[in-house]
Amino acid sequence: SAILLFLSFSFIFACLFNLSLYFSFSALLQALEYLLFWLVLVMVILYRNYFLENFEKYWSWLNHIIVILLFLGLLEYFSFFYFGNFPIVEDLNAGAGRYFVGNFTMLQAIEGTDLPYFRFQGPFFESGDLGLWASVLFIYNIFRKNYFYSLVLIVAMFGSASPAVFISLMIPLVAYLISRAFLPFLLSFSL
Repeated sequence: SAILLFLSFSFIFACLFNLSLYFSFSALLQALEYLLFWLVLVMVILYRNYFLENFEKYWSWLNHIIVILLFLGLLEYFSFFYFGNFPIVEDLNAGAGRYFVGNFTMLQAIEGTDLPYFRFQGPFFESGDLGLWASVLFIYNIFRKNYFYSLVLIVAMFGSASPAVFISLMIPLVAYLISRAFLPFLLSFSL
């Protein structure tokens, strides 16, 4: 726990130091997105017993919030690409490029044009972030038999066109196949 806390605070301090050197509104948004998960890790380490008692509630909240945001983002995404209407709330110039920000999704602009990439990003700054979080929640929903949520997540994952999705989905598939097919072998080998 002490090592994780030290590393987490090191990353948080480095991010805040970098933000103080290169402050802008888009840098603040990127720093908040980056820091959110490190701050959650610090909270989990510091309040471990409380989180262990209530972890199902937090997973459920995270699941509902992300799936609802992705569903609304997919509606906005398909509305743009199939019907041509996209309510651009903001034209954002960030460190990773230019984005068209809608109500529930962001589309990264192709450099030098006013056209967006086809990759679905939802509320995340990168398609890879969306793909990794959606793949974890996809497995979570499959085990809980929430098939509508699983459908929303799989559409979002493949809409992100991120190679990280395929890698992160192969790991639980291989683990499941190994545990089913080679369970007697693994048990006898471990004994």
